[in-house]
Amino acid sequence: MSLQKRKQDATWSGTIKDWIPLSWRTWEGDVNRDETEPLTDGDGERQKAHGDRAGDADLTSIVVSECSTSEEGQPMLVFSLCRVPDPAEIPPPRLLEALRLRLEETVTRDGSYSVVLFLDPAPFVPSLRDLVSTYFALSAVAKKKVEHVYLVGGGWKTSLLVRLFSTSILSFKAIQKGKLVDCSTLSLLAERLGPETFTRIEIPLEVYISNAKREPSLQFDEEVAPPSPAESQAPLVQDCLKILAEQGPSSLGIFRRSPSAAKVAHLEAAYRRGHPVRLDLAPDAPYLAASLLKRHLARRVEPVFSRAVCDEARRCPLAIEEEHKDAVAFIRESILPLVSEANNPLLVEFVRVLAQIATNASQNLMTAENLVICVCPALVGGIGGSVEEVGMFRVPGMDVGTMRGGLWKEEARVSENTVGGVLKVMIERHDRVF
Repeated sequence: MSLQKRKQDATWSGTIKDWIPLSWRTWEGDVNRDETEPLTDGDGERQKAHGDRAGDADLTSIVVSECSTSEEGQPMLVFSLCRVPDPAEIPPPRLLEALRLRLEETVTRDGSYSVVLFLDPAPFVPSLRDLVSTYFALSAVAKKKVEHVYLVGGGWKTSLLVRLFSTSILSFKAIQKGKLVDCSTLSLLAERLGPETFTRIEIPLEVYISNAKREPSLQFDEEVAPPSPAESQAPLVQDCLKILAEQGPSSLGIFRRSPSAAKVAHLEAAYRRGHPVRLDLAPDAPYLAASLLKRHLARRVEPVFSRAVCDEARRCPLAIEEEHKDAVAFIRESILPLVSEANNPLLVEFVRVLAQIATNASQNLMTAENLVICVCPALVGGIGGSVEEVGMFRVPGMDVGTMRGGLWKEEARVSENTVGGVLKVMIERHDRVF
């Protein structure tokens, strides 16, 4: 045996087959194909057909996100184990095959690449057998072109399994060169990647929560200036409104039921730093969106409903008749002109979403009155320190009580309206007001 052959056999990647049971070697083409032989066009077509199943593209987009590094725009694939679906829904071999094809496509398109693996939490970890099968199905080009593999967090069992798999992808020589990077926390990952690349990564909420158990706060040097408040708030508002429009009408107690403050803070900080955020994939997405949006509205430099709007609302005719014609006309002529140009589009879209939610009150229990109670304080910003100001959030003659029952009618002895009464008309007659 030549010296070169003996050196090849001494590497980890050259001996991994020796300890793999023969019954595990179910991957197609493993026996007859040399690992160093590049994929042929026929191989690529067959593998593409194998992975081209309904929903595979959507599945990989959930588990994998992609960004570019700050160095020459090299692609970085980010795998989040917390988003691996239940094996009962998606068989692990099918999932891994779809992810492998996703990786191969990146190599074919861009060449060199890096990988970030968020190991924790990992409710559903593929078996070692499935991981090894996927490894041997990888092309030699995919194994050769990987620049770095960053392992972030993880419990000992998950960490051991994935590290075994990662050391199989990387040769012993590559590991000696520092291509395998172990980061126990997000702060360490940010330090290794640099702030510019780090803020391009989409980090799941579950990863933030898990990371908080290892470090109280995320620390890294922000060499790059964070986005301006307007730049960071625009994606937050757009994401929240989109999720509330899609999921709000079917969500019980939306805007009244509050999620964990820590979860909201993690997401708010991610938006502030400029990370891409998949809010739609977060657990309890509509409730998180409602809380994020309320916090954003309450902290705007210029409240949506200014003091002038609140004062003018007192003069608005009470919505006594069913059509609210007088109130609608007053709002259009006297209230809306007082809303700033910057706040007007936000108000229109927000009220449209509230109207959709109120239309489905029989399911979500959030009537227009309930919504007014929940969101009106945020719309007026810092106003509401006195009893009189708090009274401006109430709807004249509204039902008082809980969402489910025990309602009684408040005495309608008022002669003037409130900003809450105006908002109620906006919700119930949004198509005529705007």
